[in-house]
Amino acid sequence: MIQLPDQGFPKPPVPRYTGIRTPGYTPDYNSILGQDPGVMATANNGGFGLASAAAQRDALLAKLRYRFSGAGNRFATTNQLDRQLQQTIMLGTKQNASQGMLHSGEQPWMKEQAQYAHDLGLYDASNSVEDQMTNALMSYLGVAQDTASANAGAYSDAASRLAQDPLYQPSSGYAQYDSGLSQSSGQQVYKDLSGRYWTVDANGNTIPYSA
Repeated sequence: MIQLPDQGFPKPPVPRYTGIRTPGYTPDYNSILGQDPGVMATANNGGFGLASAAAQRDALLAKLRYRFSGAGNRFATTNQLDRQLQQTIMLGTKQNASQGMLHSGEQPWMKEQAQYAHDLGLYDASNSVEDQMTNALMSYLGVAQDTASANAGAYSDAASRLAQDPLYQPSSGYAQYDSGLSQSSGQQVYKDLSGRYWTVDANGNTIPYSA
């Protein structure tokens, strides 16, 4: 196929219309849904409930940590176990000493048993604290999941209502030919009912007009 050279012929002018279709009105659905009373109420309630659950979680975790090994807490589990270990060793040492040198070989065995009891108590206590901390975190996560589910449900309900509301349906617009502005600008300019101006490009597409 032979391609003819460009002769520089001008393109045919875009025809002038009495009026043109414009994009018209397209609702900002995200903004509308965000201001829906049901969505707002559910979000506010959920936020309050989640904040309350988080405060309870943090208070419980802090209490558990303090009870287990809190600094300056003489009744903490770790401090009690340490005291029990020292007392057991001290009493065992006194008992062995009162029985004389023939029984002094029991001293290492006694200390080993005391240390074992201490470590076993610490192990059990740490497992108990871990279980309670896990329960506290799972309780908070349950509230968080319920809050997310409620928010999603409220958003879905609002979106369904919005889709059926004729006031929020997208609609095409119409702009009338503005002869005065078209003559002064040298372009075909059209004005819609909202006061916005439009023009038509070389391909016949409607585009916003800017002076």
